[in-house]
Amino acid sequence: MKIRPLLCLFLLSALPAWGGFGFIFISSNLIITYGTPVNPQANTPVVGPSIHRQPVSQIASTGDLAVFTVSASGTQPLKFQWTKGGKSLLNGGRISGATAATLRLRKINRHDAGLYRVQVSNSAGTAVSASARLTVTRPR
Repeated sequence: MKIRPLLCLFLLSALPAWGGFGFIFISSNLIITYGTPVNPQANTPVVGPSIHRQPVSQIASTGDLAVFTVSASGTQPLKFQWTKGGKSLLNGGRISGATAATLRLRKINRHDAGLYRVQVSNSAGTAVSASARLTVTRPR
C-alpha cells in the first residue's frame, strides 16, 4: 500500500469592514467553501435617481415611429416606468421600452397623442421627468 501525502489548507476570514465572513478548506481532493457574500462597496452610499436629459416633445405623422428617451443616473439598478396621461404603459403590440430608458411607439395613430413622462426609481427614491407632448398629424 502506498501512502500519498495529503495537502490541506484552511482559511478563516472575518471582514467586518466589508460585511462578510467565511472559510475555505482546500485539500488535494476536496474544496469546501462557506460564508456570506462579501461586498467591497458595502459602505458606499446609495444615491437616488437623477434625470439629466428630459424627454422631448415631438410631432409625428400617423403611421410613423415615435421615440422618447431619458438619461438618468443613480445607484443601480434603476427602474423605468413610462406613463401616458398618468397611466402606466405596458410593453406589447406597438409599444416597446415601457420599462426602459427609451420608449418606442410604432405605427402611431391619433389615440397616441398626449403627454408622456417617465418615473425613474431605485432603492433610494424616485425621480419624475418633465412631460413631453406627442402631437400626431395626418400623413403628408
